[in-house]
Amino acid sequence: MASWASRATASQRARAWLPTLALLPALLVPACASSEAGRGSAPQRPPLTDLDPAPYRPVPTTAAGGGDTRALAVTSHVDSAVQLALDFIAAVREADMPRARALMADEMFRLGERDFYRPMTANVALAQLQQAVARARSSGARPAPLARLLQLQQAEVSPPRPSTPQGQRGLQPSDSLVTFPITAEGRVELARWYPGWSTRVRILVRTNGTPRVIGF
Repeated sequence: MASWASRATASQRARAWLPTLALLPALLVPACASSEAGRGSAPQRPPLTDLDPAPYRPVPTTAAGGGDTRALAVTSHVDSAVQLALDFIAAVREADMPRARALMADEMFRLGERDFYRPMTANVALAQLQQAVARARSSGARPAPLARLLQLQQAEVSPPRPSTPQGQRGLQPSDSLVTFPITAEGRVELARWYPGWSTRVRILVRTNGTPRVIGF
């Protein structure tokens, strides 16, 4: 009797689960279909057009760290060197010898070919400039603007490298050589201003302390 009752109870439990088991296919099929549909219909990102915002790019900070300070110092030094050289060349162009002399140091260098630096005084340098400018002005023609004679955007600032040890004497570590390439128009006119300015104009400057031209 006990065995029969046990089997009857198990049979009743199985019959109680039958309705739930019958519903499982109906419950599982929509879920699977929904999952497949979700995978098959994933939205695709359209290609970017001109109307889309540009990709984000970080903007450089204006706060100056150690490296930024050095970069700003280098930029300031280059700008000062180029401006001083241009001021001197402009004074020569205008035949303004007092102004040119005010920009010159007392002890200078004459910059020869192959980076040969020869010491000279400001008075000797000024006398050479006066003679050259007087010859250039004898025609009566007004000089062209510097922008037509020099390739201003191609200016180079570099450390001076004299070809002889004697040329190093009197130079300081912060001295700079400013070199301007010359335009086709400038090749003829600038050579009349100064004999060494037929292919390029080189001005040696010192920007620490009181800025001065120390060679050309």
